Amino acid sequence: MIRIGRLTCVGALGLMLGACASAPVRYYTLLGSAPPAHSPMASNLWVNVGPVGVPSDMDQQAMVVRQSATRVDVLDSEQWASPLGEEVRSAVSAQISNRLGAPDLHGLAAADGKPGVRVSIQLRRFEAWLGSRVLLQADWALTYVRDGHSDSVMCSGQFETAATDTYPGLVHAGQQVVAQMANRIADRIADLERYGNVSAVPCNAGGRTHE
Repeated sequence: MIRIGRLTCVGALGLMLGACASAPVRYYTLLGSAPPAHSPMASNLWVNVGPVGVPSDMDQQAMVVRQSATRVDVLDSEQWASPLGEEVRSAVSAQISNRLGAPDLHGLAAADGKPGVRVSIQLRRFEAWLGSRVLLQADWALTYVRDGHSDSVMCSGQFETAATDTYPGLVHAGQQVVAQMANRIADRIADLERYGNVSAVPCNAGGRTHE
């Protein structure tokens, strides 16, 4: 009887450990599914959205949620479908293509002789507060390539939207702030195509280079 009792306890413990090991992991994406609000422009440009720079403590698949000014929680059971930098890159690329009708040539060679814009993004802050807000702060460079020459302009922006007290609601708010940034970038790319030079692009960072 004693031996059976021990085996029963061991079996129950194994079931409990198995239940803990099989806790579900939920995956989320910043790539929104909503169609563009209007028909895309007929752009003659190509676009290349490069890898997004992200502070090392945020560039992971586990969601990082702020609890206070000094504490963050890393949620192993709530994860991005890919590391945060790639999630942002994919979402920005899709939004720009929807807005401008310009293909993203990321990973491909640009068409010979056709002008285009390389987009480089560096996230500075991506703060998610459950039941409060999501805040995104970033710098980005737009490099206008035409006739064998390139001109660059540096821009920056901060975007914020309210978030509900659920993780899907938090992700939805994240999609919104990334879409806001992508729309701002798309507007500046449209300025480049319209005016043909970086000096006409209104960016609050103001730095420009020429090669």
